Amino acid sequence: FRWRKKDEQMASLYMQDGLKNLRHVKILNCNALFNKNGLVVTDWSVSKVSNFLAYSVSKSGNDKSSIRVIDIKNRKKMKDVIPDSVYPEFECWIPDGTGFYYTRNNPGASKKDLKMQNKLYRHNIGDVFEKDTCFFGKNLKKTDRIGMNISDDGKHFLITVFDMGHEKKATEVYLGVSINKKMTKILNKEDYLRYPVMHRDQVYILSNKNAPNWKIEKASIKDLLAGKKDWKVIIKESKKRIIESFSFIKDKMFLVTMENVS
Repeated sequence: FRWRKKDEQMASLYMQDGLKNLRHVKILNCNALFNKNGLVVTDWSVSKVSNFLAYSVSKSGNDKSSIRVIDIKNRKKMKDVIPDSVYPEFECWIPDGTGFYYTRNNPGASKKDLKMQNKLYRHNIGDVFEKDTCFFGKNLKKTDRIGMNISDDGKHFLITVFDMGHEKKATEVYLGVSINKKMTKILNKEDYLRYPVMHRDQVYILSNKNAPNWKIEKASIKDLLAGKKDWKVIIKESKKRIIESFSFIKDKMFLVTMENVS
């Protein structure tokens, strides 16, 4: 969690072991980074096995960030750095904590296209970033943007492609099998936005297709990989509220909605 104490300009990152243990351990001193080098921590993510923390840091909080890594147990900064020159954006940890995925620009991109993050790369902890390989996006347009998430058990992954050059930001979604990297397109590109999430053996989609206030659909991973795109609406669009997001905790789904908006 982040905590900015009295007389501090920046909130630093802390760790607490359980809810009852009130002892806080500072993981990253964000004030020192800012005061010494003018660096601002803009984002951070802890691996699922809590061995590493990845964080994005930029100069004066602009949109050009590098990705760096901390060994949580030893409170040690790793040598792993994805430089800001490739405009990287962290996507997700590999479940066993051995690496992560991030998007970046196209190697050799022209100066005007440096901010086009249309390639998905994998980084293994301990490697120099030059060894990172492109996992997805070799044939995408420069205006496409990629999002990725991996199932809790690590068996499957979702890749979403957003067409940022299109007026309505059309999206297409791929479902992949981690063991062989085989991918199946489960949603074709249309003039709508769709945000996919995996939970247990299902894929859930937040969609505004024919639903300006959004709806939620689901289909089983098994059926989707078999080519059966049998999407079922589980939460219909409401005329009184807008669905902004949703998440899961065990068997419960939590919705964030906005109401009484004109």
